[in-house]
Amino acid sequence: MLVGRCSALADGDGGVRRSLGGAIGFSIRRATVVTSRAEQYWRVARDCRLMAESLPAGQNRSALLEMAEEWGRLADQQDHATDLKKE
Repeated sequence: MLVGRCSALADGDGGVRRSLGGAIGFSIRRATVVTSRAEQYWRVARDCRLMAESLPAGQNRSALLEMAEEWGRLADQQDHATDLKKE
């Protein structure tokens, strides 16, 4: 069962806030500018991996690593779609 969810939420000052909801309630806040949707997805994937590294082996860690893989896949798809638009 998935205990938490890694998500990216735009905040008011143009930064990106990543949070892991559910039983583990912490967040990482950065004041960075995301220039593309693919870049945003890569950042969420990285943050999911970083959060997973801070957890002991188990379901929560595994779920975060799976989410990181999925965000990476979505970033690849977005990069590919952007490349097709440029052609």
